[in-house]
Amino acid sequence: MAELTLWAHRGSHGPGGPLENTLPAFERALAEGADGVELDVHPSRDGVPLVFHDETLERLVPGDPRALTAVDAVERAHAHGCRANVWTVNDAALADHLAALGVDGVFTDHPAELRNNRRR
Repeated sequence: MAELTLWAHRGSHGPGGPLENTLPAFERALAEGADGVELDVHPSRDGVPLVFHDETLERLVPGDPRALTAVDAVERAHAHGCRANVWTVNDAALADHLAALGVDGVFTDHPAELRNNRRR
C-alpha cells in the first residue's frame, strides 16, 4: 500500500483534548505520529498574525482572546523538525510577510500570480 503523508488538521484536538490551533494540539499531533500540522493564520486588528481558524475569537475563546502567534508556531514547528506551511495565501504582500516570519511555504489558489508579484 502507498505511503501517505498524514497532516493533523489544526493539530490533534477535540473533546477532552487541547484546543485547536494551539501548541498543545500541535505537540499532541506530532506525538501521535502526524507528519505535519495544518494551521490557519489571520491578522489581528493591529496586523499581528494569529494562528486561529475563525475570523473572530468568539467560537472558541469567548471573553479570553488568547491565540498563538505565527512566530511561535513557526519556531515550534522548526524545533520539531517540521516545515511551517500556511494555507491559503493569495496576497503577495502577505506571502512576503510570512516568509519574513520564517514560514517555509504557502498554499495558494493562484501560484503564477503569487510567484510573479512577490518581492524578492
